[in-house]
Amino acid sequence: MAVKAQDTGRAVAYVRTGGTAKTEVLHLAIGADGDPLVALNNNKGVLYPTFGTGTSQFANPTLFRNPDGSFGLVAADNAANGRIFVYTSKDLVSFTGQKLATTNTQGITVARADVAYDNGIRAYRVVLRTPAGAAYEVTTTDFTTFSTPVAITAPAAPALTGLPAGAIEASALPLTTAELAVLQKSLGRIVNTTVDVGDDVEVAVGGALELPAKAQLGYSDGSTKQLGVNWDTSTVDLDTPGEYTVTGTVNQPVYGDSKGILVPERADPWVFRDDERTGEAEYYLTGSYPTTQANPGVGYDRIVLRRADTINGLTTAQEQVLLWSRNAAAPNTSNGSKIAVGAYRYFWAPELHKINGDWYILFTSSRSTDVWNIRPAIMRAPGDSDPMVASNWEELGYIKAAPGDSSAFTSFSLDMTYFEANGKHYMVWAEKPGSSDLRMAEIDPSNPSQLITPSILLSTPNYAWERTASQVINEGPAVLKSDDEVFVYFSASEVNETYSIGLLRAPLDGDLLKQSTWKKTGYPLLTSDDFGGQQNGPGHNSFTLDENGNPVIVYHARPPISEWIPGADGGLNDPSRHARVKTVHFAADGSAVLNQTRDEEVAPANRTVSLTVTVVGPALDVDATVTARCVAGKVVQVVTVKNAEGFPVSLTATTAFGSKAFGPVAAGKSASASFTTRQPSVPAASVTLKATATVDGKPVTVEKEIAYSAATCG
Repeated sequence: MAVKAQDTGRAVAYVRTGGTAKTEVLHLAIGADGDPLVALNNNKGVLYPTFGTGTSQFANPTLFRNPDGSFGLVAADNAANGRIFVYTSKDLVSFTGQKLATTNTQGITVARADVAYDNGIRAYRVVLRTPAGAAYEVTTTDFTTFSTPVAITAPAAPALTGLPAGAIEASALPLTTAELAVLQKSLGRIVNTTVDVGDDVEVAVGGALELPAKAQLGYSDGSTKQLGVNWDTSTVDLDTPGEYTVTGTVNQPVYGDSKGILVPERADPWVFRDDERTGEAEYYLTGSYPTTQANPGVGYDRIVLRRADTINGLTTAQEQVLLWSRNAAAPNTSNGSKIAVGAYRYFWAPELHKINGDWYILFTSSRSTDVWNIRPAIMRAPGDSDPMVASNWEELGYIKAAPGDSSAFTSFSLDMTYFEANGKHYMVWAEKPGSSDLRMAEIDPSNPSQLITPSILLSTPNYAWERTASQVINEGPAVLKSDDEVFVYFSASEVNETYSIGLLRAPLDGDLLKQSTWKKTGYPLLTSDDFGGQQNGPGHNSFTLDENGNPVIVYHARPPISEWIPGADGGLNDPSRHARVKTVHFAADGSAVLNQTRDEEVAPANRTVSLTVTVVGPALDVDATVTARCVAGKVVQVVTVKNAEGFPVSLTATTAFGSKAFGPVAAGKSASASFTTRQPSVPAASVTLKATATVDGKPVTVEKEIAYSAATCG
């Protein structure tokens, strides 16, 4: 018989104030016994009911244990009827088996359900509490069939204190140390705990000092990353042997201006790093060129591109127009740019890619003067050409569906992206037959304007965080790969402050054209809440590597609502969707953490590092002895220096009572000097012996510390 480990803390399930389908969802906090509760997932929801199931809102979520040691969750259907949501979980991180169960046919409204397994009856006892405070008990073995409710007198639900901000309707479940650790690792904040710059360094006199270029940072979940180090070597004298301490600062990049804006008014930003054209890193940025409320007829009418040697250089880099829409109001083609033959406004979400060695830009445009008649389009420049030269580009038209595919591009379609995995090449895009869904198909890289497989439905908005009262959206996909997985990040909800970033993931060796291969994370990974109101509606992102080879996310977000221009509604004619960049951290499970703060990435105490540098020179065989004699009751020290080398060596002895320069001491010779201490006793200490000579035509200096014993007179 297995014995369960002792409980040492608790998990608290709760919803938050607000009364909406985005707040009435499962939130979790944990705390060891005697410690304060800490909200998980940045005090955001970790489980949303599938939208449209019941009221799509939880009330009074409660956790319980199954007889096999796994967990269960029940929550009332917004305390509006007799139904409860039921889930199972092996670890309280992921939940499966959503069920909306009817607990009774007697019209009892359930505000809260508390569950406990009874081994005696081999069934669950469920206490149903009504909004008015009455209580009933039912039993069930499967949360499908329930016994007839029996009225009972039940104690009041325990009141919990110290809850996270906004938490209501909370309940607690005791957990073991190991179970708490799993929750903390999976849903807690990932913070920097250690920094290591490697071993101390030795360098020969007159040599070149080489210090570690990067520091290894360790994190609370077991993950690691490397960042560069800026060293201060001013304390090191490479001509003098000895030990020196050098300090360095971990190089934590800052992108954009003081408000975090890299490029103003460039929504849907796409940054592509290319190391091939010149052999050095080059960064390209494109994005949607906006309209304004004052001039809605100009904008979303051109493809733009800029280039710089660094990410921050993109802020001031000169922008070129590569293509104008067919109905652009005032196209200027003096730089060699063309006016599109078939592409009308609106031009949205351009992306620069290298496919089969050539440059391609995927973008969205309308096929007519109806601005909503939009489809994914494509343009090309030869791979050996300069993509900043507008005349190198040619318009290829619209992406075509595979023969027989009656789903792809049959309605409003946009935001196409490209990726390769295991030798196969794919396009992912958003399509809006009703809701805005994500679709995916394979291409032949030699002809990327033609899909070669029927498209699949990759994702549809099925959680409350993916929708508002007026919009139901999955769009703006962008792909990352690890050694084992493919990650499709996408944007959801509405193009305002509710915009957020979600995640789909699949094993790299899986069948990527089977929807069941993909798993959607049930909550958003980056929202306005992660910025404390300073950035609103983060989304429509791309990924690239910074100058140190570390991944960054490039995304757009609006400023604080208080800074919106007068009359701005956060819609498409509000140009304040600014391009921004922040670092990405890869968690121990391989997924990208998008909301890590700067202090979590590098703890303030770990920003300064140090090493010992030992400058090693040719050894000089010299030594010294210290003897003492008493003169008139006072100690007199006699320092004798010896040169055992075969050539003259200049020697200087320094004690607490003076210094004596002996000058050149001949090979094999000694010299002595007396130091009057004027003390009846002296403690044990050391004399510093400095030796200087010329060896093989080069000056060599060596310092040695020679200890001596205490001495007393009288």
